[in-house]
Amino acid sequence: MFENAAIIGVGQSAYTRRPEPGQTALHFMRDAVVAALQDAGLGAKDIQGMAVASFSLAPDSAVDLAWKLGLSLRWLAQDTNGGSAGMSMLGNALRAVETGAAETILILGGDATGIDQNWTSYGNYRIAVGGVRVLSANTNFFSIHYRNACGSPSDVDPGRATLAWLETELAAAGQAQEPVWLVYHIPPGIDGYATFRQGACPDSMIPMWDQTYSEPFYALLRRYADIVVASIAGHTHMDDFRMIGDTNGRYAFALITPAVSPIFGQNPAFRTVAYNSAGSLLDQTTYDLTNLPEATASGGVTPAWQVEYTFTQQWGLPRVDLPSLARLYSLTEAAAEERERWHTLFPVSSQAYWPQLSSGGGSGEQAVRAFHCASGNVSMLGYRQCYCGGER
Repeated sequence: MFENAAIIGVGQSAYTRRPEPGQTALHFMRDAVVAALQDAGLGAKDIQGMAVASFSLAPDSAVDLAWKLGLSLRWLAQDTNGGSAGMSMLGNALRAVETGAAETILILGGDATGIDQNWTSYGNYRIAVGGVRVLSANTNFFSIHYRNACGSPSDVDPGRATLAWLETELAAAGQAQEPVWLVYHIPPGIDGYATFRQGACPDSMIPMWDQTYSEPFYALLRRYADIVVASIAGHTHMDDFRMIGDTNGRYAFALITPAVSPIFGQNPAFRTVAYNSAGSLLDQTTYDLTNLPEATASGGVTPAWQVEYTFTQQWGLPRVDLPSLARLYSLTEAAAEERERWHTLFPVSSQAYWPQLSSGGGSGEQAVRAFHCASGNVSMLGYRQCYCGGER
């Protein structure tokens, strides 16, 4: 099979963990192409086809790349999914030769994520995953507890710098029509735990973020609601979510991923998601450590990680999106059975969490209300009406 095809030249660009400012996937691909053509003794005019495997070429496409390389082609293929995309392009090229679509084909693959370059700027970075632009924003700077303890008053505000970086990245994604996932540590909205500790209806609700940063962040989510398909956060250690909106309606959501660390009494856990080519979350599954005491005891047994639940199966909802989460929020507000199920999954099926929380003061029902209201209300006013008014 493929007796008439052969690899006649190879080339590779320099590998670097820290690309220079302005270096993109295109720059590294160009260097590899030059080396491969020299190795094969060919020129650009000899190339009749090209197969490209890259998830970080955007906003360019294989057509743009061919033009920039000075190639005139009669066959072209592209795969942006990562993983085995390179082998897929090799197979397609072999078949193109076999069928006579092209005789000399350039097979090209490479990516430059820029993760190290962006990491040095306040810990924010961008990376491409299977056609999705993943933006990791350091929301620790947005926290009401953040202090610039090791800098000086003249330093640039890292929270504002993070918002500026995020706005630039979202604008670029919007221009390229790329779906975006936002990843950050501290979620927006109200700190249900800290507010609960203040009593049944304290004078002030305690937010996660300083409003200096939360309002501009919400404005960005409203502006780019068509491309930001999901947000994923942590910090609370619980299995939770946030629906983000205003008086005109909700426009975004954040999944809060439970923690591996059990320091707040929940079971250790992690989450996997299934998604489509548009970046939309089709489902999510939470795995928990079911034998924590036995696994951590002296001479303990092997840790047993098992599926705790899968979202669509557990709640009978079609996918993980804003309408489904809004429906889940309503179900757990109106139906005692559904509320009890949420009550169980929130601390990852921990039997110790709710009794431990209530022992510190406040009723169990009050604690459930404090956390549940935080899922559906990111504004101070909305949360107060839910928590103090008795509506979940």
